[in-house]
Amino acid sequence: MKHPLQFIPHGKLRYAMIPALLLTFATVGSLPFIMPLRDSGTVVELVEAGSAPEVDRLVQGWSQSERVTAAYAVGLDYLMTPAYMTVFAVALVWSARRARSNVVRQGSIGLTWICTALPLTNVLENVMLRDAFLGEVTDPWPLLAAIHHYSSGVTVLAAIALVSLAVLFPTRARSS
Repeated sequence: MKHPLQFIPHGKLRYAMIPALLLTFATVGSLPFIMPLRDSGTVVELVEAGSAPEVDRLVQGWSQSERVTAAYAVGLDYLMTPAYMTVFAVALVWSARRARSNVVRQGSIGLTWICTALPLTNVLENVMLRDAFLGEVTDPWPLLAAIHHYSSGVTVLAAIALVSLAVLFPTRARSS
């Protein structure tokens, strides 16, 4: 089954990439101003905690102001995740078109579908964080958030690998 991005004509993929890339830079670039680095923990540590008692322990050191600021940063995540996953999805479609290897082509398209689905599963992570900021986190939300977090990272690394293969080993020019 073709991914919707595959219907974009050759040479036009950049029109899907540019807005997604700009939104990614804007959201990621604004995070340090919204949520400066802290000594007492970060949102990422909460997502990686894996259990309600561990999340509660981490949040105990946060002031109400820090919780509100972190909640605002998590709200930006609803823009950031679809933006950066779109960047990777477009790059994967481009790599599928460029790749010499059928494995790279099929892998790129498969990962394009995963990049489309991951922003939807990001809700699991954000529900857990919302509950943590309100002081009401319960299992299994921290475990689901950690699974989503790590699967996003694996997807990004696999996407980088496939795009790199397509760049390093592009299709050969066909002779007429």
